[in-house]
Amino acid sequence: MPKTKLRYTYFGGYLRFTTYWWKDLFHYLYRGWWRDLYYFYHRGRYGWCSRDVWNLHNYLDKVIGETLAHLAETTHGAPGGYPNRTSTEGSTTDFEQWSADLRRWSAAFLAVSRDDYYEIHGTNYQAWFADEKRRSEERDAAFRELLPWWEALWD
Repeated sequence: MPKTKLRYTYFGGYLRFTTYWWKDLFHYLYRGWWRDLYYFYHRGRYGWCSRDVWNLHNYLDKVIGETLAHLAETTHGAPGGYPNRTSTEGSTTDFEQWSADLRRWSAAFLAVSRDDYYEIHGTNYQAWFADEKRRSEERDAAFRELLPWWEALWD
């Protein structure tokens, strides 16, 4: 009968009951839960915590992307003077265009915050960096389009 590997767990991805797994477990039991609780409190009180600052651009990309998607689903109108890009009969209204643009901007921010380059490109680092550059350029373009309407982002 062939041996089967033990399933991986949350603790560092190590096999269960190995030395490294035990070290991660004890570290979490003695210090990890306290830090999680502190970060939870700090984020609730101040809106951010020191863990967020470690990779701030990625954290903000994710927060902005998720909040724009939420705003697109819950918004009740469009900002005054928002451009209606089509003016023929049966065209989209300003509200529909605003919701569509919010979703598009959200997708651009969320695409940058995903860390799936290795799963997509493997060890082809040229493709990896080209994809990363493309995503960043799309996010930058979305931010430039969003900037004039920054103060209209509320529901």
